Amino acid sequence: MIYAFSDIHVSPEGERRGLFAFLEEAEAQADLIVGAGDTLDLARFHFREILEGPLGRAAVGRMREVARKKPLVLLDGNHDPWLSRYKKELGPITLAGARYEVPGRPHTLFFHGHRELDWSLAPLWPIYGWAFSFFPDLAFLYDRVFPTPGLLKTRKAKRTGLHEPPIIPRFYQAALFMHYRAMLLAIKTGKRIVFGHTHLPEVRELDGFQVGNCGDDLDSHTGLVLEDGRMRLWRLKAGD
Repeated sequence: MIYAFSDIHVSPEGERRGLFAFLEEAEAQADLIVGAGDTLDLARFHFREILEGPLGRAAVGRMREVARKKPLVLLDGNHDPWLSRYKKELGPITLAGARYEVPGRPHTLFFHGHRELDWSLAPLWPIYGWAFSFFPDLAFLYDRVFPTPGLLKTRKAKRTGLHEPPIIPRFYQAALFMHYRAMLLAIKTGKRIVFGHTHLPEVRELDGFQVGNCGDDLDSHTGLVLEDGRMRLWRLKAGD
């Protein structure tokens, strides 16, 4: 059984109830845990700042603890590229780069989706990625000019005071287009696709082809569970 999550955006402070509940269940039930990108919010904070804050210290510490008992793999996202630079600090956590397939089980492909599905990022990713590394403020500005689905969702919700789930036409238009592209990729490759980036939790099947988006832990508080060839959404239970 595989548990997958994405878009936690761990910062120095804040609350991520979904992450800790998800890890507790995954530690007990999963054979493998995959973080499909944007686990850390390196777009706004240096890695050192994240570890020094109460949320960052607790979240990274808990992931390291779980990784000593169950395989835990983190993938690069557009907010946390080149996680391999922090291999020493992340300890037993496996850092797999941009894409991951379970050894011996190549029928499921995990990635974040910013390079494969997002037309605003994919063409300029080499430049964006380089700028992110050396000039994080410039990359953050790029996000403001060409907002990702996650930014569309949170920005509109803050401006209008909407509560979850916010009904944001432009967000859904961008996210569902990427989900459509994910399904095309599943058909082309013959693999199940598990991704993040859009912050829109969804499991979809078409003629036996499956795609799943993990959602996030900012307002959706969701993940994915893959078992016996099927995918289902994991949701934070009321009261957790």
